[in-house]
Amino acid sequence: MKHCQMQLKSVNNLDMDWETFSVKLDKVKRTITTFQNMEPKVLYYPFDRAFPLVDTYYKDEFGKLVGIQATITKIHPKKEITYERFYTKIGTDPETTPLKLY
Repeated sequence: MKHCQMQLKSVNNLDMDWETFSVKLDKVKRTITTFQNMEPKVLYYPFDRAFPLVDTYYKDEFGKLVGIQATITKIHPKKEITYERFYTKIGTDPETTPLKLY
């Protein structure tokens, strides 16, 4: 799958670096959980379609937070309040838990 790092605001599409994205995860959990309770290499896929910012998220093998937003558009900026709502839902903040968002 091709991906790029999601932008907080709209940028010129030509300035984005698209590259191949591949990840191997151990299982999928259809739930919302806090970052502290997340298991590494488990994809969290909330049933709540109004879940903010991402469609799925996981903690990688290094303990880093990764979010995935699937979209068919190349430009899909998110407002800062959307990031804030996401961090509130998973019980952490961007200073202590940076998010790598695709």
